[in-house]
Amino acid sequence: MDMQGKLIIKPQYDAIYKFSNKLYKISIKDKIGIINEKGKTILEPKFDYINTDDYPFKFKQGTRYGFFG
Repeated sequence: MDMQGKLIIKPQYDAIYKFSNKLYKISIKDKIGIINEKGKTILEPKFDYINTDDYPFKFKQGTRYGFFG
């Protein structure tokens, strides 16, 4: 919700973690994705792991690893 109590992102995630000024890491059924501050999906929640501590971001999907930025 914003400061006026307006719903921005409807409750649909198991967890949400803010990691930058405008981006959030989300979790649904043990899969991880990224949304922006308006709730728009940046990366679908299909990853097993996303490391957002460094740029480019590191991810794991199944047995494969990669980077995106």
